[in-house]
Amino acid sequence: MEADTVRRVGIIGVGEIGKAIVEGLRGGGGASPEVFLSPRGARVATGALIVRAIPLPAVRERRSVTVTCPSHPAVDALFERLGGALPVADEDAFNVFSALTGTLTAHYAYLPTLTSWATGHGIAPDAADRYVRGLFRNVGRSLNDETRPPHQLAADHETPGGNNEADSHHVVRSGQRRGPQAGPGRPPLRSGVTASRLRLASATWNGDPLHASR
Repeated sequence: MEADTVRRVGIIGVGEIGKAIVEGLRGGGGASPEVFLSPRGARVATGALIVRAIPLPAVRERRSVTVTCPSHPAVDALFERLGGALPVADEDAFNVFSALTGTLTAHYAYLPTLTSWATGHGIAPDAADRYVRGLFRNVGRSLNDETRPPHQLAADHETPGGNNEADSHHVVRSGQRRGPQAGPGRPPLRSGVTASRLRLASATWNGDPLHASR
């Protein structure tokens, strides 16, 4: 195997991630390596190169940064084709990044919680779902601007005294009081948006800044 070319790839585990890797490699143009799929727990041939990696479904569109351990030029080059490689020095660092991926479903759970809250206040489910998806789809796009750190992105979406600032502070304070169990989809989120609704309902249209604040 040449230093910068992978000719054969073995993937242990044939679920959604394995499928996404294959589709990403096949859809990227140019020559793609031969791929061998094995079920989770399959035995690995003695002497085979084994590199742990954390690819995500976005490798299908070649947009996932994949953590690898140990670093290997051929493997890292392979994942560069699929969105980028982030080699780490040891298992401890690898486990930190692996833990971060465990927050993904909590992020997705945040969205139906908001949709459910809106429908509970009289909004049609399809309208609530469409609006919430649009909100967070645009937020996701803003992450492509790497000139602004996340805290700056958050500040750019806040108006002093507005709803975003109030909700953010409410959720953070609630999480600090309640501990790790207070995350997306938990009561602090619902109570935060409810508080915003009550603030808006109690304001008037007589130039009240709440109606112009995000």
